[in-house]
Amino acid sequence: MSKGFLAAAVAACVAFGWGTGRAAADEPLGETGCVHRDTNGMVTLVICPPGLPVEALGEAGDAACGDRRPCAAWIWDDAAVVPAAAPDTHEALGAETIAAAVAIWVAEDKSLITLEALRD
Repeated sequence: MSKGFLAAAVAACVAFGWGTGRAAADEPLGETGCVHRDTNGMVTLVICPPGLPVEALGEAGDAACGDRRPCAAWIWDDAAVVPAAAPDTHEALGAETIAAAVAIWVAEDKSLITLEALRD
């Protein structure tokens, strides 16, 4: 993944000014097998099992945001790369953590941005 893409992804997240609030750690998100790890400031952390279809990733992101607007949920399929607690800005996730994400759920648009294809 190029550094330009990472900068653009972070800039887009900041431009939307996503979310505030806190959530309990590792709350199950429905039947997807995903968990909501934490929410802080503009960052919501979601961990899903590897290989889930995009529909399940979107359901998990939507469940993590709930009725909170604005909200963005960063989604990973490897718990080892996800911080224990959410930082208050997207930039504070760090380049390696951002690069390891598989998708971002944008609650305002009810859309899922998948990152896998952008790495190729």
